[in-house]
Amino acid sequence: MIQERVEKHPPPENCGNLSATTVNEEVWDPLPRKSRSVDLSFQAVQATMPQGTAALTNFVGRLVTSTSNGDTLNTRDLLNHVIDS
Repeated sequence: MIQERVEKHPPPENCGNLSATTVNEEVWDPLPRKSRSVDLSFQAVQATMPQGTAALTNFVGRLVTSTSNGDTLNTRDLLNHVIDS
């Protein structure tokens, strides 16, 4: 389901670095097993944040563009961005 949303709402071109952070192996290797387990839980939560941020960024971009151009807003499209985020 997350992959579907990633494909549906790719990050904007000017947000190419919007991705999950990776762990430095030199720091990870000496950690105790319990610390790794806790960190993996945080990584799972953090992995979804770029996808939600991309959907919100696209939402704001469309909102600003539509408002600037005087276009009628497609509320269903905008609502889908908000719900997916």
